[in-house]
Amino acid sequence: MTTEITLAKRRRIFKAIYMIGFFFGLANAVPAYISSEFLAQYAGTKTVGLVFIASAIVTLAIFSVIGRLLKKYGDFAVATFLAALAILALLGLVLLNNPWLIFLLYIIYSVSGSILYFSLDIFLVTNLTENITGTVRGSFMSIYNSAWIMAPIIAGLIMATGNYRYVFLASLIVFVPILSLIRESFGHFKDSPYRNVSIVKIVRTLPRHQSTYKILASNFLLQFFYSWMIIYTPIYLHTYLGFSWVAVGIMFTVMLLPFALLEAPLGRLADTRFGEKEMLSIGFVIAALTTAALSFITMPIFLLWTAGLLATRIGASTIEIMNETYFFKKNQESHPEIIGLFRMTGPLAYIVAAFVATILLQFIDYRYLFLVLGFIMLWGLRYSLTLKDTL
Repeated sequence: MTTEITLAKRRRIFKAIYMIGFFFGLANAVPAYISSEFLAQYAGTKTVGLVFIASAIVTLAIFSVIGRLLKKYGDFAVATFLAALAILALLGLVLLNNPWLIFLLYIIYSVSGSILYFSLDIFLVTNLTENITGTVRGSFMSIYNSAWIMAPIIAGLIMATGNYRYVFLASLIVFVPILSLIRESFGHFKDSPYRNVSIVKIVRTLPRHQSTYKILASNFLLQFFYSWMIIYTPIYLHTYLGFSWVAVGIMFTVMLLPFALLEAPLGRLADTRFGEKEMLSIGFVIAALTTAALSFITMPIFLLWTAGLLATRIGASTIEIMNETYFFKKNQESHPEIIGLFRMTGPLAYIVAAFVATILLQFIDYRYLFLVLGFIMLWGLRYSLTLKDTL
């Protein structure tokens, strides 16, 4: 009877997290691909990366003390606060016009989202067992990413009005059910006895834990890819090639299909058939070659760009689910600092990617950013090919 109750409760928790994941994906995705263009109105197209660097630095600072925050307040309180903070920041982005306030509010919104995603990890991993990690993570990522498929068209249609602020308003509206679901579903969430281990100590011991080190490096490269593409692809397509926002929205919707269609079945395969090593390596090869190829599509041909962007995400989605599955098989919720370190690869990648691209753009044509990124993604094979499989 106890097992049945436990399983039933676990299913309810997964269902709630999946619902939150969908709304959270939508709230993040609707503004994601127009944010750089919006901020570039105030910061310039070649230096807009500095705003992303600032938000990443703040995120890293919070991640460095995340274990202490969870131990003191608990994951439910942290998640509730972050969702409410994101709503307030989005409200400010809709209503205010001062450039410096816009930068500050965007940073608050971005940081809240990054830490909230980590908070959802804690809710989810508390109820995971190793034999279902790939299946559950794959289902969560597919649901989360299905929202990303819808979002570009929504954003493109909103952008047809010419008002960026309506995009942030749409995100604000979607954040309301996120806050409500967290309060309804996790008010009685029982935190694990978190071990208070400093991030610095974990980083120092990483060389002795090669599997964790390699999957962190793999995830850093994936996040580097995301940050580079999210910041610079919309600017290139809209400002340099002249695609309309509606066209860009359709492109991005098609581009993101692999995340919803591939991650759940690939996660199951990682649990039952192949492990992660081979599929992770294939993902890096596909992402590297297809991204580099974008530099040689010089004409604004809609179908060609859509196909090229779609191909890059077949590789990226494969890398993503393999990283998620492998990492969460190896690490548990009692070590929030290690999970925090995994999520820190995102903001750290934003800092490095935005800084590198900002420097490169002083010397190379915008389109060659894709070629450089393709070469960088090949470095992932150094980690994937030497990874010790879980099967």
